Amino acid sequence: ACVTGTNTQKAYLDFADTSGGFTAHTTVQLPDDFTGTVDADIQWLTTATSGNVKWSLSVSCTNTDGTQTDDQAFETASTVTTAAPGVASRVQTSSITSQTITNCGANDIMHVKLFRDGNDGSDTISATARFYGLRLTFRRQQ
Repeated sequence: ACVTGTNTQKAYLDFADTSGGFTAHTTVQLPDDFTGTVDADIQWLTTATSGNVKWSLSVSCTNTDGTQTDDQAFETASTVTTAAPGVASRVQTSSITSQTITNCGANDIMHVKLFRDGNDGSDTISATARFYGLRLTFRRQQ
């Protein structure tokens, strides 16, 4: 989805409130001094003013010298359930600390999967959750 203002144009990924859910994938290369822990802040908004959204985040890694057909299994997902901000279309942040990572090392390519199943019992917002952005914090050697 896209929202066009006078000065900016903002892109969103819409995660509808439906059974079966939706996923989005992205990749990032891990730093060369990565120590194995990642935190995630998921920015999102919704037209709903009450209820909760449940997000799941999982990762998988491949070596930098891998091939396009590498297909590593994703780790067990970490989840976070966050209340709507109470004002329609206001940005909200859901935070996951210490994302489950066991198969990733320094310089690996990390594949990130974000998931929402609107039919999950903990997900009580009866509206689309509009994904706005993701901030990953990598733990590094000091």
